[in-house]
Amino acid sequence: NHDRRLAEALTVLPAKVKLQKALRIGNLTLLHGDDAGVAADAQTLIMGHEHPALTLDDGVASATRCPCFLVSERFVVLPAFSPWANGCTVGRQPFMSPLLHSADFSEAVAVLGPKLLRVPLNR
Repeated sequence: NHDRRLAEALTVLPAKVKLQKALRIGNLTLLHGDDAGVAADAQTLIMGHEHPALTLDDGVASATRCPCFLVSERFVVLPAFSPWANGCTVGRQPFMSPLLHSADFSEAVAVLGPKLLRVPLNR
C-alpha cells in the first residue's frame, strides 16, 4: 500500500507482472497486512504493515532502537529498513492491522546490522 504508483512503474518491464493483495504458497500466505479480509482464513501469514522495532538498552545510559521481526505460531511480521519508516516500538502502540489484535507474540528477532538477536517478549 506504500507504492501507489507501482503498477505504473512495472509497465516498463519486458515481462508482465501481476500485482496481488496476497500470495499463497502452500500453507504460507504473504501479504501487506492492512486488509484483514484478504487472508483471515490463512494458516501462516508473513506480513509487513506494522514496521516493528525494539529499543535495546543496558539499563544505565546506552540504548539503541533497531528493526525486528515479530514471531508467533501464526505470524511473522517483517520489519521496515527504510530511514523514513523505521518502525513502531513493540509494546508501546496497539497494532494497526486487525489481523494482529489477538496475536500472541512470544519473541522478536532484532536486526543488529548483519546479526540477529532473539529477544523473548513478556506475555
